[in-house]
Amino acid sequence: MRHFVLILFILCTHLSFGQMDSLRTYYQLSIEAYKAGEYGDFLRYTVRANEIRPNHPGLAYNLASAYAVNNRKEEAVSALSTFLRMNASLDYQKDSDFDSLRGYEPYEQLVEQVAQSTKKMTNAQVAFKLSQKENHYESMTYDAGSETFFIGTINTRRAMKYKSGAVEQLLGDEPLLYSIMGLDIDPETNILWICSAALPEMQGYSDTLQNRSSVFGLDLTTGKVKFSYLIPEATLGDLISMGNGTALASDGLGNKLYELRPDGFSVFADLSGTLLNLQGLSKSENQLYISDYLTGLYSLNLETKSLRKLRANDLYSEKGTDGLLSYQGHLIGFQNGTQPKRVTGVRFDAHKAVQIKLIEQNSSLKGEPTQGVISGNTLYYIATSAWDAYEDGKYQPDTAADLEIRTLDLVQFLIE
Repeated sequence: MRHFVLILFILCTHLSFGQMDSLRTYYQLSIEAYKAGEYGDFLRYTVRANEIRPNHPGLAYNLASAYAVNNRKEEAVSALSTFLRMNASLDYQKDSDFDSLRGYEPYEQLVEQVAQSTKKMTNAQVAFKLSQKENHYESMTYDAGSETFFIGTINTRRAMKYKSGAVEQLLGDEPLLYSIMGLDIDPETNILWICSAALPEMQGYSDTLQNRSSVFGLDLTTGKVKFSYLIPEATLGDLISMGNGTALASDGLGNKLYELRPDGFSVFADLSGTLLNLQGLSKSENQLYISDYLTGLYSLNLETKSLRKLRANDLYSEKGTDGLLSYQGHLIGFQNGTQPKRVTGVRFDAHKAVQIKLIEQNSSLKGEPTQGVISGNTLYYIATSAWDAYEDGKYQPDTAADLEIRTLDLVQFLIE
């Protein structure tokens, strides 16, 4: 088994203390059982560890190995296929744990899965490019009325605006403004909502800012700040305007949804009992769609606040979805936690994925897709956010690829 040496700190990230203790225990027991050749116990403990921390590539691989050495071929292939959706590579073929599967047709077909999962392709076109030599861009929204893009940066803590080939700073030099994680527009109140989180990658970061987030509301016409406030003990990852003078923001630290108002905030839903790392948000009628970076996609009924898991149905990796958009029965996911990285359009029926179309996959040598916005039937998205341009936490501008905002006609691609 090639992958059993995992870093427990990474393995346990986003878990409660009780879950961490249980995961460490089952993981260590599984490795001890494997080394002792007690393969029944190896499987039993690995299954339990995987239940506590689903969609971890190392545990998923170990689970496939555990099934294989116990001669449970069908389950081994299924688990290995799940792993390969997260991390497409042929390295597993070198692992003697899978010797019992060689010649087994479903196992041999995994080679084609890897080939399809690593194919370089894109169906989108480049709308425009911006240099990331100074600003590392992460988040975006679009105002169709003024034909203006609003784009947030990580390292320089700025909100920028782009129109007709010109880019300029809209907001910066604000002590409460951190790395900008999400932006959205409320056309009813003419407010540009911004959420930010204090990240180690930003300029001026110190440990005193750890786990701080903030919210800003800007007048869309003048660009002036109308309100701002701090949200302590939170890492806001995205926000969405609810169209009634309020917004919702996701907190990946405490796994809560916050309702944002001009005069303050409150907890809209505490999802910490189910979710591990809240990220992207999107809305369709009375449903809020949520990406959990570790466990997959969910829908939340905005009236009852009941949460329901969306079933991937083996069509996509449940791990690694950052931004999320909703369009005519489809969810567009920006997957930067998989290898390779992808942008997917998945059609759902009765909370189950029934079709997937790849908008892009493995298409950029540098950078990663993060977020996007839909205007009418047109998708715009960040394709090359420069998260790979940091070394020891410091931004290396000479290694940063240009930001590419890509665009796609969704009717033509997803519907017709």
